[in-house]
Amino acid sequence: MKGNPLKSMDYLFVIAAIVAALFFAFKSYENRSLPEEEQVPTKSMVRDSVFLFTSVIFSSYFVDQIKSMIGPVGGAGGIAAGVGVASTGSVGNTLAFTDNPNF
Repeated sequence: MKGNPLKSMDYLFVIAAIVAALFFAFKSYENRSLPEEEQVPTKSMVRDSVFLFTSVIFSSYFVDQIKSMIGPVGGAGGIAAGVGVASTGSVGNTLAFTDNPNF
């Protein structure tokens, strides 16, 4: 998502909220099918949903940080091309020695 970073952040919160709401809905449905003594309290399900919401946001942040470190991944070069971008600034250059040593 290029462009306004605030706009992409809004999308991130919407996606995280949708994921947390779906999780809560499925857990509630599963909880209704359990016997009374095995049911999970609603407070615990809400806590898990909030934890999932924050996990989606933090994991998206970390993925964006990793993407910025390794550069574009995919295409003709695959992940090796991404490593080459981060280290040398050009696609396709690797950091491995392939010739015989000169000493």
